[in-house]
Amino acid sequence: MAFPKTFQSFAEFEREIIHPHTRMGLSLEDIVEDTSFDAEVEVDSDPFESMRDDAY
Repeated sequence: MAFPKTFQSFAEFEREIIHPHTRMGLSLEDIVEDTSFDAEVEVDSDPFESMRDDAY
């Protein structure tokens, strides 16, 4: 016979038992190694150039 599952907090119990469909399915390693947002943003011109006051 298997031992009952134990939880560290109510939040963990809620995540695993009550609302398992809301889990993302990603591990911490997956999130850390994700390179989706590593791209550099390239801007052709300065968007504030027209507001700059070069009179000083």
